[in-house]
Amino acid sequence: QFSSIKPIEITHRGKTVSAKDISVTGLFRHETEFFFAQEMIKANTLEIVKPLAEIRFQKQNDDSPFWLEHFKYELKIKPLGLFNLWGTHHIEVVSIDRAATTIVTREKNDICEVWDHTLTFKKTVDGGTEYTDRIIFYAGKLTDFLANFLVYSYKKRHRNWDKLLTRNQRQKVKI
Repeated sequence: QFSSIKPIEITHRGKTVSAKDISVTGLFRHETEFFFAQEMIKANTLEIVKPLAEIRFQKQNDDSPFWLEHFKYELKIKPLGLFNLWGTHHIEVVSIDRAATTIVTREKNDICEVWDHTLTFKKTVDGGTEYTDRIIFYAGKLTDFLANFLVYSYKKRHRNWDKLLTRNQRQKVKI
């Protein structure tokens, strides 16, 4: 895994603020199309954040088991399953590009005012996937502290993705 946290200036509410450009990249042996399809399943999101967080959907704007472009979702996130630190977490799926295997979301919650998330899936020469979570992040005075926490949690998500993809690939073969 490779990760970075870079300072970045963004405009937020008409002001220039110091945000963070966070990136976590991992290499996976799983095919890009399979990985991307698994990312589209909302229930997998609940699985990959464990044990760092417990997520419950509050409002989904649809009954689909898949993330849908242009839809807005509301979640409650409990770090370590103990308490709701973030308030209501809002996710707007800005775009899903199946050809380019990218997903862009605009997120925010009571603490994090800007959480622009881009997920990128690239085929590697050996048939695997280079998967990158990139987040433009701003949380006022908590930006630096929470940026480090996000890197840690996204690295954990990547490890959980590998376990989940391996398990789901085995189940797929059995069908």
